[in-house]
Amino acid sequence: MVQDPNPDLQKAALESMRQEIRASTSSMTSVPKPLKFLRPQYVTLKAFHETMADSNLKKYISDILSVLALTTLYRLHYFLITRR
Repeated sequence: MVQDPNPDLQKAALESMRQEIRASTSSMTSVPKPLKFLRPQYVTLKAFHETMADSNLKKYISDILSVLALTTLYRLHYFLITRR
């Protein structure tokens, strides 16, 4: 839905993702399920972000990508440490 050309659908999809992430990160004992689910979509979301015009929607997706990048980088860092 985020890649839909309709800005209203984009906003609804991004707002839904944002709310799910906020609700699931109130207690961070492990990586929340919405972030685990969205991790494989990171590259797709990032590519779409790069094609977007500057707007509030781009700010929304930037926030989501920032949180996803933190969890993705953590896994990469963990992978590198455990492989040494």
